[in-house]
Amino acid sequence: MKKYFRDQEREVLTNFDEQFRRIHGATSGMSTRKMKAWIKEQKAFDSININVKQWDETLTEGLTPYITLAMETAGQDAIELLDVDLDFDVHSEISEAAIGAHVRKIVGVVNPETFDRIEATLTAGFDAGETMNQIAERIRTEFDFAKQVRSLRIARTEINAATNTGNLEGYKQSGVVEGKEWINGLGARESHQIAGARYREGGSIGPISLDEDFEVGDGRTKSPGNTGIAKEDIN
Repeated sequence: MKKYFRDQEREVLTNFDEQFRRIHGATSGMSTRKMKAWIKEQKAFDSININVKQWDETLTEGLTPYITLAMETAGQDAIELLDVDLDFDVHSEISEAAIGAHVRKIVGVVNPETFDRIEATLTAGFDAGETMNQIAERIRTEFDFAKQVRSLRIARTEINAATNTGNLEGYKQSGVVEGKEWINGLGARESHQIAGARYREGGSIGPISLDEDFEVGDGRTKSPGNTGIAKEDIN
């Protein structure tokens, strides 16, 4: 993800260098209100910002092998833990559907967030009447955050989610596991602690079947990290 964001940064700064003078010249002397209206009407920042569709395609291509490997490794580990003489089938219809779902989930969030953050950065810079170099520095700062913080958060969260899905699919393919519990690590958030108290042997609900959903906080999921709700999934 760091290289991915670095490539985006290079593109946005190149676009900004090409478009700044045009936008600045067209809005010079305008009130802040009129400048905002012109920028919105002309969609001026779109020519600077990332092309979400193009970068979505790049991200899909880059992520798929990693998500596939995470699921395959986790699925095989689960089967071996059960001492079953079986190879995990990462190319089964269910496995491939799960891989596709994971990739689409990530792609559906990453670039729209980047687009919105860059647009907010550009807006703040132009509203403040900053120079070209000052706004460029804002863009660099935003991408520094993406490379140092967002990239790690995305990798940690999504590999964990894919690993948990792979474990679950490995249990299913083994044919010897009938149910599942919710097990927490140290420092689990409150909603996960509640789920752990419910979905365990002797808990208020107890173990559930492999195809059932856990209710966790405001979401439902078949395995940890997969509710689709950021506050429940992000690590």
